[in-house]
Amino acid sequence: MTGQAKEGASPQRAVFQFYSRTNDESILDRSYSNPSTLIRINAADCAPEHRESHTGPTEHWYRTNLDPALKAALRARIEEALVWMDKSLESGLHVTVLLSYELGCLLQDVSWPGPMPGSYPLLVLASFDAPESVSTVGPGAGIGLAEQASPVGASTAGDSQNATKAIFPWYDLGPTYFKTKGYAHTIGEIQKRIRAGLTYQVNYTIPIERTFSGNPEALFHDWRKAYPSSYACFADLG
Repeated sequence: MTGQAKEGASPQRAVFQFYSRTNDESILDRSYSNPSTLIRINAADCAPEHRESHTGPTEHWYRTNLDPALKAALRARIEEALVWMDKSLESGLHVTVLLSYELGCLLQDVSWPGPMPGSYPLLVLASFDAPESVSTVGPGAGIGLAEQASPVGASTAGDSQNATKAIFPWYDLGPTYFKTKGYAHTIGEIQKRIRAGLTYQVNYTIPIERTFSGNPEALFHDWRKAYPSSYACFADLG
């Protein structure tokens, strides 16, 4: 479901938790939930369906040969959302912004490197009257506040890892793999263009996939504790 919440209707669900870093500790800085307005543009809103096979999942792939009228309508929708963001900030609201890398492809009219799930968010804008009290945002706050008194990785009474699992349900990561189809060909094309003087460097990246089951928030908290960052965010878009 995308777009702006209608007047009188329940706003769409979204939670944003922002973490900062003090020395080697990851600390919950502020949290937002229950937005008054939520604008969201998904992959399915701007790209035609694409399937690797008849039995494969339905995905969406933006390419430069998209109908010009659809391109113009999509750009207008993005610009309208950004104008709304500026006006919301001017009126004193707090606005959280999520922009994907693939959104840049749309703005520059560059094909996506591959298909995306239809629900993949390209743009999410949410407005809030004010951040919530850190002490009332749920289990994430408890973990963040507790770490103010003990460095990341330090043992606490009752074993901190077990305590975390008690608050956040388990998760499981499966094997890591990536699609090798076309990899050698792409590397060859890059080398050919370098030799031809068309470019001197290409930061070639490939998507790495890994199966996951369980609670994503539990994985996030393990990551942020292991790798504290001055700017980290957990976003639950429903």
